[in-house]
Order: sequence, then structure tokens, then C-alpha cells
Amino acid sequence: MANKKIGILTLQFSNNYGGFLQTYALYSALLNLGYIPIILDRRIYDKCNFFKKAYFKVANYYIYRNFYRFREMYFKNITKPIYNDTLLTHESSDFFAIIVGSDQVWRLKFTKEIGFGYNFFLDFVKNKNIRKISYAASFGTNKFDASESELDKIRILLETFSAISVREASGSVICRDYFNREALHVVDPTLLHPAKFYESIIDQSEIVNINKTDFNVRYFLDFSESKIRLINIFCQISNFELVNIYRSSNFDFSLKRDIIPNKCHIFPSFSNWLWNIKNAHFILTDSFHGVVFCLIFNKEFVCIANKSRGTDRLISLFEMVGIENRFFDENDEIDFSILFNNKIDYNIVNNNIEFYKNKSYEFLKKSLI
Repeated sequence: MANKKIGILTLQFSNNYGGFLQTYALYSALLNLGYIPIILDRRIYDKCNFFKKAYFKVANYYIYRNFYRFREMYFKNITKPIYNDTLLTHESSDFFAIIVGSDQVWRLKFTKEIGFGYNFFLDFVKNKNIRKISYAASFGTNKFDASESELDKIRILLETFSAISVREASGSVICRDYFNREALHVVDPTLLHPAKFYESIIDQSEIVNINKTDFNVRYFLDFSESKIRLINIFCQISNFELVNIYRSSNFDFSLKRDIIPNKCHIFPSFSNWLWNIKNAHFILTDSFHGVVFCLIFNKEFVCIANKSRGTDRLISLFEMVGIENRFFDENDEIDFSILFNNKIDYNIVNNNIEFYKNKSYEFLKKSLI
């Protein structure tokens, strides 16, 4: 294993907590196995003019400064920004293996729209000695939307993979039915590590409400009238303060609407995000990784389906851990008082996670031998 470099190709450029933490989790798992992980920093090419590009660079640093800090602290082995296939091939030419995943790297419509083509199917790898592996790759939905020519191309590319694993049970079905490949259902990389791994990230000096004891948390990526209705019902039943751990604005920064960013657009630090989930009494979320970290910290929670971002990954996760009764549609009538009284049996949940975690680690080990 000594000096064997393993490339990681994922959606690490996307500024969200789950995306960064799953990248760091896979990176750390490979370190634990004795390899040298290197993140391939594939970036979206920005076609804006010079002045607009410079403005957004400053604005993004202001809004996402906690993500920039996280990258600097924890992504120690990362390539320079890569904007094309030629550089991607060059940067990875001496790797022992390249792992694609996790996250929705195989959502072809999205990856082609942002200019990555078939990169997440490792089309840029020219050296036949480099192992091609997927870890917890996600198609985003339970059906694969592609033309016949696209399917043919992907089928040929996947034939060159030495090992394939997917994050959702439906991904195994897609690989078998569309591409005639077996794919193991594994856990998201974040679930490869125990709670104490993430507790080590928390810097107590950054915590805004460190003296607060009785509080609930909401972590919603998207809002709707139905979700606001459920939040209001929840607040009427619970006497604890509801703390928001996302940006305070309900919308991303927009140059046309906002002109300049302000405090409401800033995302809290990773320390604050993790600490609040760990110490909350109850969590409301519509996020896949919001649910994952509720599970890691053994918290009471409810997840509201986020249909615009895909629900299949959530359905698969809830089935895996065995608590489907914590997953609701935003139009459901939720009796929160019943959920407060009927606690999640984390003995069962933790045993289920441990089973899949061991199977997932075994996949990583065997695929790299």
C-alpha cells in the first residue's frame, strides 16, 4: 500500500455540508487503509467576463468562507483546479486507482449540463493499469434517463471498472438492468465513521450558542408553504427554541435580486452545523445528509421529502436503517406529539448501520487489493 495514490473524483466543488463531509469521509477512510488519497479538483469552467468573475469570486468567499476554511484544513491532498479532460488525464496518470463517488455523480443530465460529460464514468483515464472503482455512486433517481447512444457509451465505460458500488438499492438495479454490471449497495462515506470522528472537527470557540441547552434544530435546503406550515405546527407543540443551521435567507444569493451579499447569505461554520445537530433535542430536515448526521449522533428527528432534489436516496437510507416512519411528504399531517413520545430505537438502527458499514469497508479493501 505504501505510496499508492488513490484519486477521488466527486462533487467536492459544490458548497454544501454533505458534499464536503462525504468527500472528507472517503478521503479519511482511504488514509485509514494506508493509501494516499488525492482529490481531483474538477471544476466548472466559468464563462463570465473578467469583471463579473472577479465580483463573484469576492462574493462567494464572503458567503462560503466557512467552506473555503474547511477545504484548507481538511483537503490536504488536492490537485490544482482542473477545467478540462486533458488536465484531468495528466493529473491522474500515475495513480494506482481512481474512485468516483459518492453523491449524485452518475446523474448524467446534471453532470453533462455543467460540462463534465462522462468524466464521472472515468472516460479520461487512458492508462489501462489504473483501477477504476465507484464507491457509493448515485444516479439520483430510481430510473436512468438517457438516450440509447448515451447508454451504449456508459455501458462500454463501466465494462472497464474493476469494482462498482452504489449508494441506493435502486442503483444496483439500474446497473444490472441497463449496463449488465453487478453493483454492491454500500453506505454513504459519512457513515463509515463514528460520531467521535466528527466531534473532532468541532471547534468549541466557534460555537455561537454554546451555553444553550434546550433547543430544536431546523435544516431545510428548500422552502415551500407546506414546509412552513409543518414548522409552525411543530413550534406550537414544542416549547423549545427552533434554531436554524442554514443560511438565514430562504434563497441563495442572486446578483439580480440582491446586488451585494449580506449576513443572511452566509453559511454557518462546520463546527456550528455539527454541534447544533449533536446537541439538539429534535431536528427537522429535508436533507439527505441532515438525516445521516441525525443517525450518526443518534438524534430524534423528522425528514420531509425534498422532491426537487430526489427522494430515492432518502427512501433507500430509511429502508436500510429500518425507520421508515420518520420520513414524510410535505403535505402529510404529522402528529409530532406521537413522535416525541415514541423514540427511535437506536440499538436497531446502529446495528443496521454497523452491518452495512462493515460490508462497505470490506468492499473498499477488496477493490484496492
